[in-house]
Amino acid sequence: ARPGQRIAAGEPLYEIFSQELLQLQNEYIDYFKRRSQSLQSAEETRARNRQMLESMHGQDKTGREEIDKGMRQSEEQINAMLLPMSRDGERLTARLKFAGFSDAMLHQLISKGKSLDVVTIRAHNACTVNEVSARAGMSVSAMSDILSCTESSRAWLEVVFYPDQASQVHEGDTVQVEFADGEKMQTRLTGLSAISEGEARTVRARIPFKLSAGRQLGDYADVTIQGTPFTAL
Repeated sequence: ARPGQRIAAGEPLYEIFSQELLQLQNEYIDYFKRRSQSLQSAEETRARNRQMLESMHGQDKTGREEIDKGMRQSEEQINAMLLPMSRDGERLTARLKFAGFSDAMLHQLISKGKSLDVVTIRAHNACTVNEVSARAGMSVSAMSDILSCTESSRAWLEVVFYPDQASQVHEGDTVQVEFADGEKMQTRLTGLSAISEGEARTVRARIPFKLSAGRQLGDYADVTIQGTPFTAL
């Protein structure tokens, strides 16, 4: 990927090799093998319990109580075995998804039972590449920035206010936006920061909007805000 490139949903963003990711995939595969065996064992136990339940009709009260007690204990043992396993599965799934694995990639791991040496990370949604921080062959840590990609549906208009302007606007004020090509848009003021920046003590607001066809990230626009009336000399 390169800055300014438009990426469609499902297209590759980058490829990565990670020993930790390899180990995590193997743990995920092993988990599903153990889960399959445990579910099969649980089903066999429940089938035996159903047979015991059918045999209760010919038992006296004491016999029925013993069978009922045994079935409850058996079900408790099954739940005690499956619940921690389910939590392990949720933990492994969350870690792999955080690393960039899609549902299709997770399904592939289960169906083939083989981990991926090199993992291809794909875009979940269509986006435009803003910046590429890594290069081919570069080593990265877990928190390294590899690239940033802005979804068209999640772009934002950034407005900067000087101190006197910031005191005159509020969240929810009507915002009129006009781009250089004449395209106009009306929205509401949102994302007003509570922190002033720099020597000029400016305040930023980030207003989300959908990037229309032909519109480029980084474009400028004229913004008019219908703020609160005030008295001034």
